[in-house]
Amino acid sequence: MWQIVISVFLIAHGLVHLVYASPQPDVPGAKPWSFLTQRWLATRAGLDQAMVFKLGIALISLVIIGFTVSGIGLLFSQEWWRVAAISSSVVSLILLALFWHKWMIAGPVLNIGIILLALFWVR
Repeated sequence: MWQIVISVFLIAHGLVHLVYASPQPDVPGAKPWSFLTQRWLATRAGLDQAMVFKLGIALISLVIIGFTVSGIGLLFSQEWWRVAAISSSVVSLILLALFWHKWMIAGPVLNIGIILLALFWVR
């Protein structure tokens, strides 16, 4: 039972990263993807907006694919699900660090929880 619940959670956690595609709700007139284009990496660090956007899309894609693969792997009792879950959590933490927004406070906690789960969970 727990295997199914955690598998669904991993896939859902990956899909939640699609929130980056939405406009920032606390910025009047924000456009879609503004979570990627109006963060410190593009503004304060002075990096090219297009490059930062592409980096964000690549990281989001890796996270979604990785968590989906880890959820499916766990569902089918494949031991490599742990590697996929840990890798996806690390990439997600990098994504959160580079494109931080205060509304994403639960992200690091969930990612660290997933890493600990993958390291220590015994079926």
